[in-house]
Amino acid sequence: MVSLNVEDVEAEINEVITYQGTLDTIKGMNTYMNTGFIIFIAFFYYWVWRFMDFIE
Repeated sequence: MVSLNVEDVEAEINEVITYQGTLDTIKGMNTYMNTGFIIFIAFFYYWVWRFMDFIE
């Protein structure tokens, strides 16, 4: 297990970065990306269905 202790004396920041914290952050980002992709596909299919009369 590896952890990184980041300290900034001037800004009074003391943060510990761990593997589990990084993994949780990545999983959260994946959730938002998947949701955004599903919404994009839904609007794309709506757009194709809505303007299909221009193709004919």
